Amino acid sequence: MNMFKKVTASIEEASSKYRAQEKKYLKEAQKSGELSTETKASVDKMAVELIALREAEKTLKAQVGEVEQHIAHKCLSPMH
Repeated sequence: MNMFKKVTASIEEASSKYRAQEKKYLKEAQKSGELSTETKASVDKMAVELIALREAEKTLKAQVGEVEQHIAHKCLSPMH
């Protein structure tokens, strides 16, 4: 479970950074009518990282669910 908490915390941190960068991106675009290459690259990189973290979270949730089902099945199975 510790790994799951770390991934969740990483996702929250990445989301926060992404939103902050996105605001910067929007202000820059509104101000100048275009976006700097550096800002676009930064936002794109953060988006890719955020997607990867969300996929890792889905995988971990699925694995936790499988373990929980396995434990429940073992608890319900008659012992030999």
